[in-house]
Amino acid sequence: MDRPPDLETGDGASHRHALWEALSELWLDNALQDGDIDRIARVIAASPYTRAQVRAIHEFEVAPAVWTNLALVAGEWAYFDPAWLRERCRAQAGLRDIARHRVAAWLRRPWVRWHTAALLRRIEARIDELAR
Repeated sequence: MDRPPDLETGDGASHRHALWEALSELWLDNALQDGDIDRIARVIAASPYTRAQVRAIHEFEVAPAVWTNLALVAGEWAYFDPAWLRERCRAQAGLRDIARHRVAAWLRRPWVRWHTAALLRRIEARIDELAR
């Protein structure tokens, strides 16, 4: 998988924070509307990351930080607190090279992909439309 650059290089942190916030919307306890898909697609399109890097950021940084939201009886449905989200995603990014974390991500992958595959296809289609 194409590894995203480290957080501390250049303006990577600001791009990464925006991406974390956008991708975290996939894990809110509500149905995303067309306007939400458009906003997320625009954030991804404006980022310096390749699609493979965005997928890696989602799988190894965002999903591990917020996936349990959908398992809660009363999960978050509006938004995740940005400071909380940054702290959680930064912690997950720091664990990327630890084998146990990679195994956990691999074990979680079928559920993550089942939950987000259709949304990510809609987002990628919108990114393609924006590129035209």
